[in-house]
Amino acid sequence: DEPGNAGVGLAAEGDGNWQSNHAALREVLWKSYAEGAGGAEWYFGYQTANGQGGDLAMEDFSLRESAYEWAASAREFFEKLPLEDMRDGDNLTSSAETHGLAQDGVVYAYYLSDGGAPNLNLNGQDGTYKIGWYDVIEGGDLQMGTVEDVAGGGVRSLGQAPTATGGEWAVMVWNEARFDVDV
Repeated sequence: DEPGNAGVGLAAEGDGNWQSNHAALREVLWKSYAEGAGGAEWYFGYQTANGQGGDLAMEDFSLRESAYEWAASAREFFEKLPLEDMRDGDNLTSSAETHGLAQDGVVYAYYLSDGGAPNLNLNGQDGTYKIGWYDVIEGGDLQMGTVEDVAGGGVRSLGQAPTATGGEWAVMVWNEARFDVDV
């Protein structure tokens, strides 16, 4: 609730602080969604100056357009999932910086704030699982990374995102026989 500095909140893009919006998106919105929350509340701060609209004087929402686009991208990814059937899945990955949800044997979704090549524990699960990567900033369709699919029954490497830059990605892993995802 109300992440960031209370004086600035979600900074206007013309303000020198607007890059902090990316940090809020990363630390709050994506991690919240990936842990099962319904979203995050954005506010505009009480010290925003230069006609850029704070909490009490907001008139031009386009001043924060990039942040809204990033939030729409996050929503787009999570709307592909059967959220009501998923649980916390953090314990199934190899990285402490991986946050996600799982429906065992069906679909797994993780936010990787620092990129990397996570492993996923598919012990006790059968079938073949497709791997799709989602660009957190740009949105769009799921993309194939260095590993296209893995078999259940063990701990499997999900490979690297399409551009292994160490940047943020979300990854979805699904059993094609049990889940149909719009890629």
